[in-house]
Amino acid sequence: MERIPRPYPGHSQLPALHYKAVWETSRLNEDGTERKPDDYSPGSNLRRLFDKGDIHLDAPEEIRDFSERYVVSREHVEIYLTHLKNPEWSKSIRVKARQEEARAKKQKSVDDYDWASLLEQG
Repeated sequence: MERIPRPYPGHSQLPALHYKAVWETSRLNEDGTERKPDDYSPGSNLRRLFDKGDIHLDAPEEIRDFSERYVVSREHVEIYLTHLKNPEWSKSIRVKARQEEARAKKQKSVDDYDWASLLEQG
């Protein structure tokens, strides 16, 4: 029994977002090699490209090319890129806060601490 190939974008039906029927989908690439099982999974491919730095939220032509290749709306690509970018923003905010705390701690002298309240509260 042969495996059923993953859906493949139906570029002939653009601008409608549509994948070919499973029976019209080849399990071979154009060069005759067997396709990977998830080679047209838009989410995993978008994450892979984002991690490599090949696609950015501020590059509309990259988003357009991706959405046309994987038959996904540009809006959904932008939403997912924003989702992928949020952890980076949060991380940079935490790093800056830690650096500021460390800098402030280094600048404190012995006289800047309230020793009485530190002794009472622990």
